[in-house]
Amino acid sequence: MKAVIFLGDRRAVVQEKKDPEPKAGEVVVRMKASGICGSDMHKYRSTPEEIRKQGFSNLVIGHEPAGIVEKIGEGVENVRVGERVWVYHNVGCGYCSECLSGYHQLCKKLWLLGTNCDGSWSDFMLTRAVSCMKLPEQLSFVDGAIMACTGGTVFRAIERLGITAFDTVAIYGMGPLGLCGVLFARSMGARVLAVDLQDERLDFAKKMGASAVINASNSDPVESIRALTGEKGASVSIDFSGNASANAIRSLGFGGRGALIGFGRDMSEGFQLTTHDIIFKNLTIIGNLVFPIDACQRMMDFLLLHEISLEMIVTQKFRLEQAIDALKLFDSLKTGKVTFVW
Repeated sequence: MKAVIFLGDRRAVVQEKKDPEPKAGEVVVRMKASGICGSDMHKYRSTPEEIRKQGFSNLVIGHEPAGIVEKIGEGVENVRVGERVWVYHNVGCGYCSECLSGYHQLCKKLWLLGTNCDGSWSDFMLTRAVSCMKLPEQLSFVDGAIMACTGGTVFRAIERLGITAFDTVAIYGMGPLGLCGVLFARSMGARVLAVDLQDERLDFAKKMGASAVINASNSDPVESIRALTGEKGASVSIDFSGNASANAIRSLGFGGRGALIGFGRDMSEGFQLTTHDIIFKNLTIIGNLVFPIDACQRMMDFLLLHEISLEMIVTQKFRLEQAIDALKLFDSLKTGKVTFVW
């Protein structure tokens, strides 16, 4: 099978690897779609030494899988060969207290696709059956791939923030996460103010339904949001950028709710927020580490109920053998979601 391996310093290669075979409790999925996620790009930009130290040398990258069950191992009962599935990318054992709480990413036996085991940028992917979610016919394989990380992470944050039609939501960062945020918040009836540094991405945000867009490279986003809200500030803010966290929180009005999701190597640099800022504005601030497995069905139900396709945020699709070009394009920070399709 063809598979994508990172070499370090923004270099990757598409090479041949042996097709996987499932053991007890495991499934082989024939890939039909897999997204490129911002966290994949942290690996892409790593040095060869960092790749070696972090332990993903020669691993297949990618953690947003959707496809068709090709083979099943002994004891697998939740899926059958030929079924359409998407795969929850934090693959826990399924029975420890952490997994039973929904947070497989805390499992001591965690398989983290594309990080400590082979991921989804290959023709076939091996995974544990417990992480396979049946994909309804109304949703595309690309929908499934986006749900696997990007969509699920955003959905859980939106869910926790309790967004309603009474809210004005300031969303920082119009990459794929932010675009998903616009889609979900708009579907809940909220007014959305989109913030980014790139006009191309702000144009995407308008297409997703943002009520107003703010280019933070030529205007103060906090002041712009105050002007757009009659000096009240936003009732909800979400930072997906990883470098605008302080501004996202400062954009909130009294009683506001904020979520910090985006991360980068130097995301805390320049972040200055005092307890005074939080207490005297009566703020609620949450962090959001991807999403628990129990959110998977609720997210699918939500998409079906509101007739939303996450494929709307996709701006380019590539074949796997075009991975080098796809990664270079996504690294430009001027695209929406970029996906591989088979």
